[in-house]
Amino acid sequence: SVTAPVTVGTNNDKAGYGLAQAFPANFGALAISAGGAVTVGTNNDKAGYALSQAFPANFASLAISGAGMVTVGTNNDKAGYQVAPNGLDTVVVETGVNARQAMSAVLASAVGVLSGAATNTITIRGGNVATTRIQATVDAQGNRSAVALTLPA
Repeated sequence: SVTAPVTVGTNNDKAGYGLAQAFPANFGALAISAGGAVTVGTNNDKAGYALSQAFPANFASLAISGAGMVTVGTNNDKAGYQVAPNGLDTVVVETGVNARQAMSAVLASAVGVLSGAATNTITIRGGNVATTRIQATVDAQGNRSAVALTLPA
Protein backbone atom coordinates (compact mmCIF):
# COMPACT_ATOMS: atom_id res chain seq x y z
CA SER A 1 0.00 0.00 0.00
CA VAL A 2 1.50 3.32 -1.10
CA THR A 3 -0.09 6.68 -0.35
CA ALA A 4 2.36 8.90 -2.24
CA PRO A 5 2.84 8.98 -6.03
CA VAL A 6 5.17 6.31 -7.36
CA THR A 7 7.45 7.08 -10.31
CA VAL A 8 8.38 4.22 -12.65
CA GLY A 9 11.28 4.63 -15.09
CA THR A 10 10.36 1.89 -17.57
CA ASN A 11 7.45 -0.52 -17.38
CA ASN A 12 7.24 -3.13 -20.14
CA ASP A 13 4.22 -4.87 -18.59
CA LYS A 14 1.25 -2.58 -19.44
CA ALA A 15 -1.45 -5.16 -18.63
CA GLY A 16 -4.15 -3.70 -16.42
CA TYR A 17 -3.19 -0.08 -17.06
CA GLY A 18 -5.62 2.43 -18.56
CA LEU A 19 -5.44 6.06 -19.65
CA ALA A 20 -7.18 8.52 -17.38
CA GLN A 21 -8.65 11.88 -18.41
CA ALA A 22 -6.70 14.06 -16.03
CA PHE A 23 -6.11 17.10 -18.21
CA PRO A 24 -5.59 20.54 -16.64
CA ALA A 25 -8.51 23.00 -16.78
CA ASN A 26 -7.12 24.86 -19.83
CA PHE A 27 -7.28 21.55 -21.76
CA GLY A 28 -10.89 20.85 -20.75
CA ALA A 29 -11.97 20.18 -24.35
CA LEU A 30 -9.59 17.20 -24.61
CA ALA A 31 -10.71 13.62 -24.09
CA ILE A 32 -9.24 10.15 -24.51
CA SER A 33 -11.27 7.72 -26.61
CA ALA A 34 -11.68 4.04 -25.75
CA GLY A 35 -8.95 3.32 -28.32
CA GLY A 36 -6.56 5.72 -26.58
CA ALA A 37 -6.79 8.56 -29.13
CA VAL A 38 -6.80 12.10 -27.77
CA THR A 39 -9.74 14.09 -29.19
CA VAL A 40 -10.70 17.75 -28.99
CA GLY A 41 -14.33 18.79 -28.50
CA THR A 42 -14.16 22.52 -29.18
CA ASN A 43 -10.95 24.48 -29.49
CA ASN A 44 -11.38 28.23 -29.80
CA ASP A 45 -7.65 28.96 -29.62
CA LYS A 46 -6.23 27.90 -33.01
CA ALA A 47 -2.93 29.78 -32.58
CA GLY A 48 0.04 27.61 -33.45
CA TYR A 49 -2.03 24.88 -35.12
CA ALA A 50 -1.43 23.78 -38.70
CA LEU A 51 -3.25 21.28 -40.89
CA SER A 52 -1.15 18.46 -42.28
CA GLN A 53 -1.73 16.47 -45.43
CA ALA A 54 -2.02 13.02 -43.90
CA PHE A 55 -4.83 11.61 -46.03
CA PRO A 56 -5.16 7.84 -46.57
CA ALA A 57 -4.11 6.45 -49.98
CA ASN A 58 -7.68 6.37 -51.34
CA PHE A 59 -7.85 10.15 -50.76
CA ALA A 60 -4.52 10.85 -52.47
CA SER A 61 -6.01 13.54 -54.74
CA LEU A 62 -6.97 15.69 -51.72
CA ALA A 63 -4.78 18.56 -50.56
CA ILE A 64 -5.04 21.33 -47.97
CA SER A 65 -4.49 24.84 -49.30
CA GLY A 66 -2.61 27.53 -47.43
CA ALA A 67 -5.99 28.92 -46.34
CA GLY A 68 -6.90 25.55 -44.79
CA MET A 69 -9.41 24.56 -47.49
CA VAL A 70 -9.51 20.97 -48.72
CA THR A 71 -9.20 20.77 -52.51
CA VAL A 72 -9.57 17.81 -54.88
CA GLY A 73 -7.13 17.38 -57.77
CA THR A 74 -8.89 14.73 -59.87
CA ASN A 75 -11.86 12.70 -58.76
CA ASN A 76 -12.74 9.80 -61.05
CA ASP A 77 -15.32 8.29 -58.69
CA LYS A 78 -18.42 10.50 -58.93
CA ALA A 79 -20.77 7.94 -57.33
CA GLY A 80 -22.95 9.50 -54.66
CA TYR A 81 -22.44 13.09 -55.81
CA GLN A 82 -25.40 15.26 -56.76
CA VAL A 83 -26.03 18.87 -57.70
CA ALA A 84 -27.30 20.97 -54.81
CA PRO A 85 -30.83 22.42 -55.24
CA ASN A 86 -29.34 25.80 -56.15
CA GLY A 87 -26.43 24.31 -58.15
CA LEU A 88 -27.69 25.52 -61.53
CA ASP A 89 -28.52 28.99 -60.26
CA THR A 90 -24.93 30.15 -60.70
CA VAL A 91 -24.82 29.09 -64.37
CA VAL A 92 -25.92 32.13 -66.39
CA VAL A 93 -27.48 31.24 -69.77
CA GLU A 94 -28.39 34.80 -70.74
CA THR A 95 -28.38 38.04 -68.77
CA GLY A 96 -30.84 37.61 -65.90
CA VAL A 97 -31.61 33.94 -66.71
CA ASN A 98 -29.85 31.04 -64.99
CA ALA A 99 -29.75 27.42 -66.20
CA ARG A 100 -32.58 26.24 -63.94
CA GLN A 101 -34.87 29.03 -65.17
CA ALA A 102 -33.93 28.41 -68.80
CA MET A 103 -34.78 24.71 -68.46
CA SER A 104 -38.17 25.69 -67.02
CA ALA A 105 -38.92 27.78 -70.14
CA VAL A 106 -37.66 25.02 -72.46
CA LEU A 107 -39.84 22.45 -70.69
CA ALA A 108 -42.87 24.74 -70.97
CA SER A 109 -42.29 25.35 -74.68
CA ALA A 110 -41.90 21.62 -75.35
CA VAL A 111 -44.77 20.13 -73.35
CA GLY A 112 -46.70 22.93 -71.61
CA VAL A 113 -50.41 23.38 -72.12
CA LEU A 114 -50.94 25.94 -74.90
CA SER A 115 -53.96 28.20 -75.26
CA GLY A 116 -54.94 31.08 -77.55
CA ALA A 117 -53.36 29.60 -80.70
CA ALA A 118 -56.04 31.17 -82.93
CA THR A 119 -55.69 34.59 -81.28
CA ASN A 120 -53.05 37.31 -81.05
CA THR A 121 -51.94 36.12 -77.59
CA ILE A 122 -50.55 32.64 -77.03
CA THR A 123 -50.17 31.42 -73.46
CA ILE A 124 -48.05 28.40 -72.51
CA ARG A 125 -48.09 26.89 -69.03
CA GLY A 126 -45.16 25.24 -67.32
CA GLY A 127 -44.33 21.63 -68.10
CA ASN A 128 -45.84 20.27 -64.90
CA VAL A 129 -47.42 23.32 -63.24
CA ALA A 130 -50.42 25.56 -63.90
CA THR A 131 -48.21 28.68 -63.88
CA THR A 132 -48.03 30.58 -67.16
CA ARG A 133 -44.36 30.47 -68.21
CA ILE A 134 -44.57 31.98 -71.71
CA GLN A 135 -46.97 34.57 -73.10
CA ALA A 136 -46.42 35.64 -76.70
CA THR A 137 -48.05 38.31 -78.83
CA VAL A 138 -48.34 37.00 -82.41
CA ASP A 139 -49.65 38.13 -85.80
CA ALA A 140 -52.05 36.17 -88.04
CA GLN A 141 -49.21 33.94 -89.25
CA GLY A 142 -48.07 33.12 -85.68
CA ASN A 143 -44.94 35.28 -85.81
CA ARG A 144 -44.01 36.51 -82.36
CA SER A 145 -43.70 40.25 -81.88
CA ALA A 146 -43.32 40.15 -78.08
CA VAL A 147 -42.62 37.44 -75.51
CA ALA A 148 -43.02 37.64 -71.74
CA LEU A 149 -41.44 34.93 -69.56
CA THR A 150 -42.54 34.12 -66.03
CA LEU A 151 -39.60 32.15 -64.69
CA PRO A 152 -39.23 30.55 -61.26
CA ALA A 153 -37.35 32.72 -58.76
